[in-house]
Amino acid sequence: MPRLLPGDEPGFLNRGREIDAFRRLVVGTGPVAVEGPGRIWLTGPPGIGKTTLAVRLGNLFETRFTDGILYADLRGSTPDNAADVADVLRHFLRQLGKEPAEIPGALDELAADFRSHTANRAILVVLDDARTSAQVRPLLPSSPDAVVLVTSRRHLDGLVYSGFSRIELENFTTDDAIRLVRGIVGAERFAAEPAAGERLVNFCSGLPLALRVVAARILARRTRSLAALVDQITKAPFEHLRLEGDAPVEAVFDASFADLDEEQRRAYCLLGQIPAAEFDLAAAAAVLDRSISETNDLVDDLDEAYLVRRADDRVAIHSLVREHARARAEAADLEPRAARLRAVGWYLRRAAALSKNVSRRWSVSARAEAIDPAYDGDDAYRPAAAELERDDAVYPAIAALADELSLDQACAELGEALQPWYYNTDRTSHLLAVLRLAVPAADALGDVRLSMRLHHDLGSAHEKAKEFPAALREFERAMGLAQECGDRLGEASAVEWSGLVLRQVGDHASAVDRFERAREILRTGEIENREHRERALVLLSLHRGTDLVALGHTAEADAELRDALEWFHDRGEVINEARALLALAPISGDQARPTLERALELFAAGGLRSKQIDALVALAELDFADGEQAAAVGRLREARELARQIGLWSVVESLDERLARHSV
Repeated sequence: MPRLLPGDEPGFLNRGREIDAFRRLVVGTGPVAVEGPGRIWLTGPPGIGKTTLAVRLGNLFETRFTDGILYADLRGSTPDNAADVADVLRHFLRQLGKEPAEIPGALDELAADFRSHTANRAILVVLDDARTSAQVRPLLPSSPDAVVLVTSRRHLDGLVYSGFSRIELENFTTDDAIRLVRGIVGAERFAAEPAAGERLVNFCSGLPLALRVVAARILARRTRSLAALVDQITKAPFEHLRLEGDAPVEAVFDASFADLDEEQRRAYCLLGQIPAAEFDLAAAAAVLDRSISETNDLVDDLDEAYLVRRADDRVAIHSLVREHARARAEAADLEPRAARLRAVGWYLRRAAALSKNVSRRWSVSARAEAIDPAYDGDDAYRPAAAELERDDAVYPAIAALADELSLDQACAELGEALQPWYYNTDRTSHLLAVLRLAVPAADALGDVRLSMRLHHDLGSAHEKAKEFPAALREFERAMGLAQECGDRLGEASAVEWSGLVLRQVGDHASAVDRFERAREILRTGEIENREHRERALVLLSLHRGTDLVALGHTAEADAELRDALEWFHDRGEVINEARALLALAPISGDQARPTLERALELFAAGGLRSKQIDALVALAELDFADGEQAAAVGRLREARELARQIGLWSVVESLDERLARHSV
C-alpha cells in the first residue's frame, strides 16, 4: 500500500469550502451521492496553493484509500521538462508491487496494465501540475473506488469531458491572509505594527505563495522593523519574494507567461500598465490599441491562463501579476510608456464625461467642456455614479501616473473633473490626493483660469477636511487668480466658499456678508454664460438662507431657501435639493420631520454621507423631543457608523458621548 504524498505544509488554514466539496464528491457524505470513479480537478492562478490543498486532502482522507495513495509531479508548468507519462506509469506499477521485468514498454500497454492492476482498489492518484488532458488520461485507474485528484494552472476542458468535477481556488480573504502571516511571524510582532502588517497583506492580495514567502523572510529578520521590511518588499517585490533553495515567486508567473503567444504576451504586458486592480474592457481596449472584439478574445485567453480574471466587461489583475507584467514589458521593449499614455488619456476623457452626469458645474478646461456626458436620459446620474463607484481607487492612481509621466495638462484636468464626485461623496482623502498633484501641475502650465479653479477646489477639499486656515488661504489665492484673468464667476465662487468656511467656524453674520459680496460680483460683473451665472446666484440663495436661519431671520431665510429648492428640484440636482430641505427643516414647523426624511433620502441617493449624518442627528433630536428614545438612539448609531466610514473621528467621538448619555 504505497503512501507517496509529501507531508502537509505547516500552518494550513481555510479552504473549508474546497474540503467540503471534496468530501461530498468522493467520500460519500453530504447531499451528493458518489457514483463511479471520483475525479476532481483543482485549478486556479499561479501560487494559489493547489498543490498544498491536494496534499492536504490526501492526508486528511487517507483512511478512505485503503489500497494506497500515488503521487506524481507532471511538471506541466515547465513544458521542456514535463514528466514522461510512460515513466510515471512504470513508477506507479512498481509502487503497486509489479516486478520491473513484468512492466511493459509501450505507453498504451502501460496504461492498460495500470488499469488492470488497480481494478477494484480503493486508491487515490494525485497528479500535480498537469499540462494537458492527454497527459492525464493514461493515468486514470478504472476502479469505482479510486479517486483521481488533478491540479493544473491551465483550463483543461478535456478533463470536464472525462468526468472531472472542477474546484477553483480563490485568493485568501484579508482576515485569512492576516491569520496566515501572523501565525508565521508571531502574533506579538504583528500586533506591534498592525498597519505595516495590513499593508503587506494588501500588497500580496491574498495570494498564499507570496504570503508564505514574505512571512518567512520577515521571520528570518527579527532585528528589523516590520514597516521597513514592507517598504523594501513593496518597492522591489520579486527581488525579495524568494527563499534560499526554492524557485522564486516570479518563476510561477514566468511559467504561465511562457505559454502565451506573441499577441497574448503583448496584451498581458500592456494591461499591466493600468495602475488598477480592476478595470473596464473598454479601458483595456484603449490601452492595447485594439478593437473591443480583439480585446475581448485576448482577455479570454489571459483569463484561461489565470493571469487575469474577468466578469462580464470587467477585468481584474492581481497586484503581483501586474508587477510581473510591467517587468516583462520593460524587458521586451513593448513600449510601455505609450500604453501608459493611452491609459491616462482614456481615463481623463471618461472622468470628464462622467463629471457631466454627476454635476452641472461649469468646466474651465476647453477640452473637458467639449466632451459629451457619458450617459443620456433623465436617470443618467445613476449609471455614472455606479461607474465612478466601481473605479473609486483607479482615478487617484491615474493622477499619480500622469504626474509620474509629467503630463501636467492631464493631471490638472483630472483634478477638475473628479472634484464634484469626490467632494459630494465625502471621498476627502482621494480628493486631497488628486488635487495635491493637480494644483502644481496647473501652476506649472501657466494657465491662470485652470490654476484658479484648482486652487479653489483644493480649498474646498481643506474645508471638507475641516482644515479651515488652509481652506481660506486657497480661496484667497483663487480669488487673486480670478481677478488677474478677469473671471468674475470664479471670483464670486472664491468669495462664496470663504463664506462657507466662516459658517463652519460659527461666524454666520460674516458668512452672510461674504454671500452678499459674491452676489454683488455676479450681478455687476460681465459673465457670458447666463446659465452658469443663474446657477451661481441660486447657490448663493441656498447658502445665504441657511445662515439666515442660524441668525433667526426666518422669513427672509424661508424665501431664499424655497426659491433655491424649486430651482434645484426642477433640474434634478438631488444633493443641492437635499441641502435646501435640510436648511428649511428648522423653520418648517409640523413639516420638519417629512422635510428631514426627504433630505435624508436624497443625500443617501447622492452618496453624501456627511450630510446624511446631519439629517440623522436632526431627526434624532425630533425623536427625543417626541419621547421616542429608542428610535433616536438608532439614528445616532447609524450616524456614527457613517462618520466612521468616512473618517470623521471628531464626529464619532461626539456621537459616542451622546450615545453614552442616552443608551437604552
